[in-house]
Amino acid sequence: VGSEMCIRDSCISRPAGLYLTLRFKGTFYSRASELAQMFKNFATTNNLLIVGDLYVSPLKNHWVTSNPNEYINQISIQVEYK
Repeated sequence: VGSEMCIRDSCISRPAGLYLTLRFKGTFYSRASELAQMFKNFATTNNLLIVGDLYVSPLKNHWVTSNPNEYINQISIQVEYK
């Protein structure tokens, strides 16, 4: 199922479909390479093909903690079965 995120008057709609989703501690930019490899490995092992954009959603960020190591983010990417 697709979802919509709105900030002020601007909305971004995610297409409906199957998504790989991962929640992690820390900042996205500091763990991007590691996370990309995790997604690639999981997709390969499970015969999935990455077909969409990457969505990064903060769940716990600077509004809640001043320590970037305590941030919690969620990333999702659309996939299809091969």
